[in-house]
Amino acid sequence: MNKIMEYKTIILLTLLTFFVFGCALSPEERAVSVAKTLIAEYLKAPSTAKYQSTKIIEQSGQYYLIHVIVDAQNSFGAMIRGNYLVCIELTEGNRFKFNPNFAVQECSNPPDEMIISVVKKLNEWPEIKTSSSDAFGGSITEIKQREAEQILKQIYVMERAYWQENRTYTCNGESQSAGGSFATLGVDIMSTARYTYHITADKNSFTATAKANLDDDDTIDIWGINEKGELICIISDATS
Repeated sequence: MNKIMEYKTIILLTLLTFFVFGCALSPEERAVSVAKTLIAEYLKAPSTAKYQSTKIIEQSGQYYLIHVIVDAQNSFGAMIRGNYLVCIELTEGNRFKFNPNFAVQECSNPPDEMIISVVKKLNEWPEIKTSSSDAFGGSITEIKQREAEQILKQIYVMERAYWQENRTYTCNGESQSAGGSFATLGVDIMSTARYTYHITADKNSFTATAKANLDDDDTIDIWGINEKGELICIISDATS
């Protein structure tokens, strides 16, 4: 990516790291406390926060993915409910690591599988090796289509992150193909990419599409994703 993903390590506050009711915090309790700490930095009025739910939905080694539901005041003083996914890594002692660009992401309730998989990828979640039959299952065309799914998911997450900061979507009218980059979003298109990607965006919505001829016939394979995270295959070259 154009934007180097910088990790920073911070020391937890004594309240979060040493003792609760005379007992040392468990790793799970530490992970939840860290998630609340990161979300507090994200909220407009953290002192008004009322956490409705904190749930660890996935764990791999020292990596934790936590779903947090919190009510807090917005810029106008109204209490609103937010749903967030928080991805962190616990490290030695009372420390943790997180990606300042992607650790906290808005999500649905419950979080859908797509946003979970993309957040894990952006935060370098450790991958579990699959068997060759899992890795290469499906037809050749279906395997090629996974490129479009993966990059469109990246565009979705980065568009959402941009909107959260700027309250508008970006890259309207931009098209990129192999070796190109949506620089504002920090999404690079691999040099071996088969698809051409296009974004249409305004203040409240965006649509990203991927188009390619995968097998030199007359059918163009077309995929799309929008601001709601709805990924669809508009025309499939695999069934033509």
